[in-house]
Amino acid sequence: MTLEEQLKKEILSKYKSVRAFTTSIDVPYSTLDSVFKRGISNAGVSTMIKVFNALNLDIESIRGDTLLTKDTPTKKAPSTAEAAPGEDVLKIFDYLNNALISAGLIREGEDITDQQAQVLLGICAILRSTFEGEH
Repeated sequence: MTLEEQLKKEILSKYKSVRAFTTSIDVPYSTLDSVFKRGISNAGVSTMIKVFNALNLDIESIRGDTLLTKDTPTKKAPSTAEAAPGEDVLKIFDYLNNALISAGLIREGEDITDQQAQVLLGICAILRSTFEGEH
């Protein structure tokens, strides 16, 4: 079962319909329908965070084959010196968000567009491949 099928199944296990879910989280139905058709990886970051939070799903589980709830233990908790999986990406997003605010490109609390998020994901991938193994 694909991640998108798992996501739809999770929604339908908690809501009467996908439309009822999208209404409850204030996301257009067409946006989520597009996620099912084009894939989670092609969706906007802010939208997926909103969807995953509403369903209590761990956003980091999209890296694997199975969507997990936030309370599903996947391995022992990291020590304070060890970063949790994906935490580096979240730190990069926080840093980039602050940089965008400082540069006057967005305002505090303002969301970036899906297209801008895709660009930032590309930047993160480049940074990760450039610096991987250098620490």
